[in-house]
Amino acid sequence: MRIVFHGAANGSPEQDERNLLRRQVQKSGLKYVPVKGNPSYARISYGPSIGREICTEREYADLYFWQPVSAAVLRERLSDAQAGLEVLEAYRVPYNFASIQNLASAAAYRVEGDFSAYTPAVPAEIYFNAPQLKITRQADNGMSFTFEAKPFIYRVQQIGPQGMRLVLQCVAEKWISPQELMAAWLGVEEPQLSTTFQFIREGLFWKDTNGTFYPL
Repeated sequence: MRIVFHGAANGSPEQDERNLLRRQVQKSGLKYVPVKGNPSYARISYGPSIGREICTEREYADLYFWQPVSAAVLRERLSDAQAGLEVLEAYRVPYNFASIQNLASAAAYRVEGDFSAYTPAVPAEIYFNAPQLKITRQADNGMSFTFEAKPFIYRVQQIGPQGMRLVLQCVAEKWISPQELMAAWLGVEEPQLSTTFQFIREGLFWKDTNGTFYPL
């Protein structure tokens, strides 16, 4: 079964949300498939990591059971308002179907905060729509390298004076963080953004053979 869930409303870390889901599965009374070598540990496959300092509105997981489970039963057994876990969607997928990790091709992020605190050299619509977008990464050892970030960007749009939405693509099994792109545009270091902006992953998308994106 594939589910879309949301953790505690207080913005608990991703690992806490995933641990909470695993505990809920293990005490649900449903006959889950265990992790190899540990019969008391439920086998669960998760979607791509949300990254550091990013909240998520929709987290994803594939759950494995020995017997068919209805979506209604799954939502009832796993959702727990007191524990802070809500199953938003549940549906059955073939056992050999691509995992969420392999299926996800893009992610939508919302950035909320005080944009007036910064004075970027060019407006966002010009910066992100330029033919090329070179970004330099600095390693801890002092070395740096420059790469082309344009292929990672599917769409960037302003959503009011204090919001921006970025839809970022997975390229050659690699992702780019919204913080890295925002820092490059604003001309600041990434750590500075955590005091001004909140980054929220709204959801994931898969891409068909025609290159069209659909929500997962």
